[in-house]
Amino acid sequence: MAPGAAEPVGAGGAVLSPGRGDALREVRAILDGLPAMIGYWDTDLRNRLANRAYVEYFGVEPTAIRGMHIREVLGEELFARNFPFMERALAGEEQLFDRTIIDTSGRARHTQASYIPDVVDGTVQGFFVLVTDITARREAEIALALADKELRRSNRDLQEFAAAASHDLRSPLVSIGGFARLLEQSYGDVLDENGRKFLGLIVSGVDRLDTLITDLLTFATAGAPTANETVDLGAVLTEVIASLEGVRAEVSGTVEVSGEPPTLQANRTQLVQLFQNLLTNGFKFHGPLPPVVRVHFSPLVAGEYAVQVSDNGIGIPAEQVEKVFGMFQRLHGRDQYSGTGIGLALCRRIVERHGGTIGVVPTDGAAGTTIRFTLRAGLAGPT
Repeated sequence: MAPGAAEPVGAGGAVLSPGRGDALREVRAILDGLPAMIGYWDTDLRNRLANRAYVEYFGVEPTAIRGMHIREVLGEELFARNFPFMERALAGEEQLFDRTIIDTSGRARHTQASYIPDVVDGTVQGFFVLVTDITARREAEIALALADKELRRSNRDLQEFAAAASHDLRSPLVSIGGFARLLEQSYGDVLDENGRKFLGLIVSGVDRLDTLITDLLTFATAGAPTANETVDLGAVLTEVIASLEGVRAEVSGTVEVSGEPPTLQANRTQLVQLFQNLLTNGFKFHGPLPPVVRVHFSPLVAGEYAVQVSDNGIGIPAEQVEKVFGMFQRLHGRDQYSGTGIGLALCRRIVERHGGTIGVVPTDGAAGTTIRFTLRAGLAGPT
């Protein structure tokens, strides 16, 4: 090519060094077709290559950008902000940074830029530029952050309301229950059969409502963000079994544990609630045989630990397995089994709060219920 002759320009504006044949045209087409700005700047910060996206973004004529100083393309303000990255790139250090700029239409665009040194025989000849428009991703992140902030505020308001409502509802309940018991103690012997029956219904109703309020408050606060700690699930299970000794002894139940309990980052109080609910159900919903509850820990797989809790009780009908984790879902009347129908809903909330899943495992016609849940590994490893 004669001195001063124009360099070849791609169909969309990519300026390339001289080349021949189909290979050069293919390279030009590829560069112009990529949804990113691609350029090359030499050690004097003069342009040697720019694809179509690059020249269109900065509103430069394709034939004019060749040889332009990068300050002329970026403008003084953006050049000053990016110059430290250029210096480090020309020193042989690859650069990656985010930048919000205003394009030629006046729209704010979020970008991620890479400056990649071009090193030949140990000497930096210039640097390649790859700029990707991440506006859609950044706007989605901002919207998600705002939504998360609003959700946290809403959850905080809900928890405060639940705590206040629990206190305000429990106060009159305590009074009603206390006076009912005083009435029973002081005048129970002068009441007729119906009077004692009605008084008993008042006392049991107060107790049931107090339990319901407590369970609702526990459920409302179970999903709240809390500080995690290192938790040994083996120690948690030992504590739960000890706390249920009275319940276990009453039904002559046993607990069998297998596998290796992990240590993980979690909310210890909530995991105690989780195991208490599942083991209590195993003791409560038993058949004619003494209840046996089996807890099995599985090794870490794909970042999760699995725990399986099985019993030999009355089981859950196949058509009900999808419903049992819902709020107030009771499969039996209160005259058969006590409870508020919140226990398994609370279990699901706790498990999901720890990044896991929970469900009923099909028993293929065998007696009893098997519930399997997973917990994310967190920061700690197995014991």
